[in-house]
Amino acid sequence: MGVNAVKLVYLVALALLTGWIADSGRAELYIHPRFFPALAAAAWTLAALACFQAARIVRERRDVWPSSSGRQLLQPLAAGARYGLLTLPILFALLPGAQVLGGDDAVHGSLHHAQAKEAPAGGGFFSGLQAPFRHSELPWFGGARQPQTDREGVPAAQGDAPAVREGAPAKIEPVLFDEKNFLSILLEINRDPDRFVGRPVEISGFLVDAPAGGEGLYIGRYVINCCVADRVIMGVAVENTERWMKGEDKIKVGDWVKGTGVFQRARRPGTPGGLIVSLKGMVAETPPRNPYIYAE
Repeated sequence: MGVNAVKLVYLVALALLTGWIADSGRAELYIHPRFFPALAAAAWTLAALACFQAARIVRERRDVWPSSSGRQLLQPLAAGARYGLLTLPILFALLPGAQVLGGDDAVHGSLHHAQAKEAPAGGGFFSGLQAPFRHSELPWFGGARQPQTDREGVPAAQGDAPAVREGAPAKIEPVLFDEKNFLSILLEINRDPDRFVGRPVEISGFLVDAPAGGEGLYIGRYVINCCVADRVIMGVAVENTERWMKGEDKIKVGDWVKGTGVFQRARRPGTPGGLIVSLKGMVAETPPRNPYIYAE
């Protein structure tokens, strides 16, 4: 009886904990949002198991219920609740990822793109990623066959652009990276870097070193395909960072920064997309609660 009561307490605790994680939005700090239904299903399954366990206890006590003083029934339940509460903290230790990955992880992580010594000039952003990230037919990168549409920060393709009056100067649209279009812009640069040369850009992310064998700094963000365990860092190369990395309030590698500047052709071979951001401003900011980009 005591064992069954302990099982009931654990099942209820696990169901409540899993349901809270799914309902509070904390699940997105550990897994890709497309797996949320599985987490919700797990919470309902645990709740159903708890109900079955409670029914089993009631069924076992049904024969002695009329002659029981009530204390005989409550004592095992109280013991199960007591032992369950004492060991409940163990459940929290089972959760993956005690905290959101920050700048220290970005410093020691690898920025994913082709190695500078191996990649030709203008190598792709995705040449160093595992297959699920760079498969052209998978939906979370849009696929090469989808038409280019007007997205926030990225104007429509030239064929879809509005007509410009003859003699009027062409308007240069700025490139504004955010959590919704981050990967889309990288793909556009990878396909047609010439469209971005000379355009203003604003990007936020961790300031990280180039991968082994490379030089320079990048502003990048964690990209998650499944869960935090398979994250990679992707971003764009930046230059002219020295002026903001001196003095008492200097910016350090690993800080979350917002950089503004202009896209230019990179002089260093192996730079993803063949472009680099010539910074005109860079400020340190507080990282967002969720610094991850999800491959859809």
